[in-house]
Amino acid sequence: MRLRRLALSTGVLLALNAPAHAARSESYAYVAGPGDLTVVNCDGSVKVTETGLGGTCFDVLRGDATVAITAADATGLPISVTYGFRDAADSVMGDYVQFCGTSPTVAVPEGAKGVIAYVDTALVATSPCTGTPGTTGTLTAVYG
Repeated sequence: MRLRRLALSTGVLLALNAPAHAARSESYAYVAGPGDLTVVNCDGSVKVTETGLGGTCFDVLRGDATVAITAADATGLPISVTYGFRDAADSVMGDYVQFCGTSPTVAVPEGAKGVIAYVDTALVATSPCTGTPGTTGTLTAVYG
């Protein structure tokens, strides 16, 4: 009986010491598009072209609880990006959100199947990075 209890205790300790969900990331190249809120390389979560025109889309996988998006533009400057979550029907979930350079880490909403990110080029006074339109570069999503 004592040996069995020890094995059970060890199993519990192993379960408590199991590593947390490992972060994963996706990166895709982009070329700024003909206007904001235009992305031409994704159909749902299928990447149609290797380089996104106007931005890109990212997959949300089971276990992804949070996401942060970063834009690395060829200008070397932070650029404005707008993103939104998509459901299985490819409909936008909630509001679009803008950020400058790197988004804050946000919770992935229940039912989200993807994230679509648009590189902002038609900047206005309310853009997060006024005066720095996107050109070419890489968008990266890091999930936790």
